[in-house]
Amino acid sequence: MKNIFLAGAIAGLVGGIVSSFLAVVGSMSGLYGNVTGPASTSGGAIASVVLTVIVGATVWGLIYSRFYDLIPGKGLKKGLNFGLMIWLLKDIVAGGYIGFAMGEISVAVSLIVVGFYCVVTYGLVLGLLYKKPTK
Repeated sequence: MKNIFLAGAIAGLVGGIVSSFLAVVGSMSGLYGNVTGPASTSGGAIASVVLTVIVGATVWGLIYSRFYDLIPGKGLKKGLNFGLMIWLLKDIVAGGYIGFAMGEISVAVSLIVVGFYCVVTYGLVLGLLYKKPTK
């Protein structure tokens, strides 16, 4: 697929569903401690999926297509590497900072764990679907 917006939207949908499912299950089971918030409800999970589709089709998709040649690997591995880069920047740095700044270790852990599954799944699907157009 050579359309980055469609590939990003599909990857965002899959990544959003996976992470929302894990956020709801983790919250209900107490895995993340006593975390409450939008992602821990089914309405919040749906909003999270929609947001992941939008961001996946636009922001992350455009970054992936622009830096495609610089990302190591091919196919799934390229997508996995991109997902791990997003996770490092978005979830480890920003998510950890937000959680620790709030004084809630469980919030930081939930952001980092759920974010991992979201962006790794997103990256794998994007790597599978997107093929750079040849000139």
